Amino acid sequence: MNSDIPTTWTIKLLDAGDGTCDAMLCLPDELLEPLGWSVGDDLMLDFVEDENAVRIVKT
Repeated sequence: MNSDIPTTWTIKLLDAGDGTCDAMLCLPDELLEPLGWSVGDDLMLDFVEDENAVRIVKT
């Protein structure tokens, strides 16, 4: 991983706005670009309850 990229990010979930109570996680370009991620990539979310966090890994 590039040492210039923070190891943790705080990103708020956004209401999908369709009445389903679903949420969207919008990842900023400052995170995506250095990791080589882009729109359309498949990502896996790993919920870490002890840390109240989510780890995101490109699959």
